[in-house]
Amino acid sequence: MAEQKINKKYVIEFDDSAYDKQGQSSNFSGKIREYNGRVYKMNDYVNELDRFDDFDSLKIPLDQYENKGGEYGIRRNTEHKGYVIYDHQAKAAQAFLRDLRGFGMLADVVGSGKTFEACLVVSELAVRNKIRSLLFIVPEQVKSDWVRVVEMAFGLGKGILYQATDVLDEKKMRVETINGFKVPRTPIIVSTDDYVKWKQDYMGYLFDCIVVDEAHHLCAEEGVYAQAMKQLSQMIVLKKKAKSAYCLLLSATPHSGNLENMYRLWYFVRLQGGIPQDFDEKNDKDRTKAYNDEKDYYKNFVCRGAKTVMEFIERTKIDEVQNNYPEQFKKFLMAEKLTTYAKLPVGKKGEAVTKFLYQNDDISDEVHKSVAKAYHNRVLRSIMIRQPNANLIAKKKNVVNLLFFKTRNDIPDKVEVNDQGRNLEFNIKNLYSNDSLYYKNEDEHTSIMAYCEEFSGALKPTDKYTDFLINNIIRPIDNVDALDKEDNIFEKKNSLQYYEIQFKYSPKGVDNRIYPIKYVEGDIFTHKFEMTKKLLDKHQGQKVIVFFDYDLKRKENLVERFTTELKATSYGPRVIEGNAQNKIKVCDQFESSRDAILVVTDSSFTEGVNLQTCNIIINFQVTNDPMSMDQRIGRIFRLGQKNDVTIYSLADMDKLEGYSLMYLTRIGLLTSNSGDATIIAGSNSEQMVSIRCNRCGNVELISKADFEYRKQNDDLYCQTSECKVYETKMTEISVNDFKCDKCGVSFVRSEKEEGYLCISSPAYGNPRSILCNDGKTRKYFCRKICAMANCDKFNRANNCNAVKAFKENRNVSDADLLLICAICNDKSCNPECKPNTSISKCMTCSEAHCMPKPYIIEFDDKWEAKCPICGKDKHGYIRPMLASTFATYIRNAWNFRHDGGRSFCKNLLTQSDKVSEIKTILDMDNLEDN
Repeated sequence: MAEQKINKKYVIEFDDSAYDKQGQSSNFSGKIREYNGRVYKMNDYVNELDRFDDFDSLKIPLDQYENKGGEYGIRRNTEHKGYVIYDHQAKAAQAFLRDLRGFGMLADVVGSGKTFEACLVVSELAVRNKIRSLLFIVPEQVKSDWVRVVEMAFGLGKGILYQATDVLDEKKMRVETINGFKVPRTPIIVSTDDYVKWKQDYMGYLFDCIVVDEAHHLCAEEGVYAQAMKQLSQMIVLKKKAKSAYCLLLSATPHSGNLENMYRLWYFVRLQGGIPQDFDEKNDKDRTKAYNDEKDYYKNFVCRGAKTVMEFIERTKIDEVQNNYPEQFKKFLMAEKLTTYAKLPVGKKGEAVTKFLYQNDDISDEVHKSVAKAYHNRVLRSIMIRQPNANLIAKKKNVVNLLFFKTRNDIPDKVEVNDQGRNLEFNIKNLYSNDSLYYKNEDEHTSIMAYCEEFSGALKPTDKYTDFLINNIIRPIDNVDALDKEDNIFEKKNSLQYYEIQFKYSPKGVDNRIYPIKYVEGDIFTHKFEMTKKLLDKHQGQKVIVFFDYDLKRKENLVERFTTELKATSYGPRVIEGNAQNKIKVCDQFESSRDAILVVTDSSFTEGVNLQTCNIIINFQVTNDPMSMDQRIGRIFRLGQKNDVTIYSLADMDKLEGYSLMYLTRIGLLTSNSGDATIIAGSNSEQMVSIRCNRCGNVELISKADFEYRKQNDDLYCQTSECKVYETKMTEISVNDFKCDKCGVSFVRSEKEEGYLCISSPAYGNPRSILCNDGKTRKYFCRKICAMANCDKFNRANNCNAVKAFKENRNVSDADLLLICAICNDKSCNPECKPNTSISKCMTCSEAHCMPKPYIIEFDDKWEAKCPICGKDKHGYIRPMLASTFATYIRNAWNFRHDGGRSFCKNLLTQSDKVSEIKTILDMDNLEDN
């Protein structure tokens, strides 16, 4: 029988429901659909189509990437039983091709090998003849790593990549015209900083595939990364015309807890590059309909109206309980007499739902699983490949926190205590050795932890250990017998309670140690330095990396002093200094060394370098930025690490670094393999409002939703005992710094005093003053005496006693100034030119020589105000600089001193509880269950 040629034309039709975004996005709650003949038939069609999917599986056998003795290829990891490519990397590459069709994000956690995942995708596109031209856009600090991996590990060829700058050379690029497009035939790699300087003409080059590393930076709405996103969008427009829209974005942290900030990435991926002009710096009302329609969908349906991860989880928990457990929840509300529940704001509803789940363990587990699925699959995996974090890296982390407790008393050699009839003696000088505790009843020496494990009773050994440190060491040494007598120990009230709770709830395996030291101002360096030398002795013959807090001012950043003094010791020959200028050289030197001590002198080494031949980190100073801390650990805790990792962190318990260290420890950032700990750490700094009592100065930190609810119900009263009698109201205060959207001038808080620094530049060398605020409104204005001190009239006369008094003491009171004016014999002074009068005349007076002249800034409900410098001519507005990270929040909260710091400790504990719960939920990520 002759073979018959069959020609069939397949047409796929969609009904209107295929475009129902709302309906499709809301089906995550687990509704069961009936399995019928129609579904069975559709499955057959899907399976048939899969047979013709060119992206259904990887085509290159993974063992072909192995280096078998030549110059190219990947050397096999002897500890890894599979291929030279790890299983999770192969799965990520396959999923990127199959599910995202070659356009989206690769977002596995720090250290999981995303560079290899990207190169696998590029190799698979190449073997399918999809690539004629290729562009890599990467941060400068990781550029050399990319060149090595692409050229040598994946065999592109040594020296093949054209390492471009801000100016391109068409000859080196070997540009050809193909089907009307200018196609560079030489693969190109360029740093992000150089890429943003490319001319518009360069946007006309067609690259079949573009790879962008550290893509989370593209979320920025202004600056160089905003420009990079627009240029990238322009290139994708050209790529779509050529039907080669392949683009890989890489990031371990696609957002820092702020879902709203991730929208630019979402829009770029969902609309395959988006519309270039949408990435200009402008208001949303001036952007395209496509941009705003997609944003509405993202905000209201994908994110459920939430702006942060914390808020998303809260809203999803509420929906899950209300929709799936209505009867049980109704009984709970009746028992709690919450008849007004439906009218409550989200924050108050969340509190009720949390209490309901606390009383119903089985329901709680199911709800938490559903919430985890909603976040991972609905929000993240719609635009990215992000595999469950567990077990991507097999090695363990050993976390040791070394906290220095400063006391004004002499430190005794020994402390004797009685523990339930057991007479104990602590060796304070050697508190954490195996024989630091003398157990007199049994006449034997042991360690504190060993004793706690044997005699913990009803307590957990770790709780017993914490109790020993706080109550048997700190309190006896400083003669403290009650929490309300801590004032001489800590700057912040309730600090002992804060540390005690954080110690007790630290993740399993964390070793928290307290070292009592005699208080001497500025002497903490000496104690940290001596401790570091002991740690270096302990790890003699091993490589060690030392980090500092690079956000501190130079006088507080101890890296220069540390480096100088360490070089003067016997450790000097082992010291290598690493910074942005010598990065490549230092990495090579460190890798080839057996026992080098790498002192990292700037933040460039916290991102984009692979140092897994080392497994010891010492944080000489603790950063309060979760992202930075996670990146530090990611330098050594990554694929290829052959040993367990040890992280030492040295912190002063009375400084911000001590509180930050215990917060980051509590939420699991230091111990977890999960990148989500970093992401959620920033979520509690968003959508929060600080309010302050105008009478006693009490400070609270509450959600914006609760603030609006309390304001609407006239419930913003201070709850301190002294203010309840007077029914004193609390008002919103700003903890943000501000910046003009036109001229760029900053309006920032003073680091030394409470209040905002004046924008004006003083004409006569006077330091910038703190602006006045009545504590009741959002109006900030110049102090009249400061305006007088910068006035030509008063400086010519040089006989104004009030101005003289101000120049001698800028904090001189208005009452004293009025007294000076009252006894002044100068009758020529205009009545409107006195310290107790308004500055309104100064704002237009030709004698006023401040730049700008004295002014009033009056913020509206959004904390926006006309810029006093360019507001009149350029319509500039001072707007809040987004407090998008935990570091911003905690620094601002630390600076509030009205209540002695009581609210700081209270709020930080509250946030610790919330984030710990969220981390528990987000760790419930298992693709097999989804």
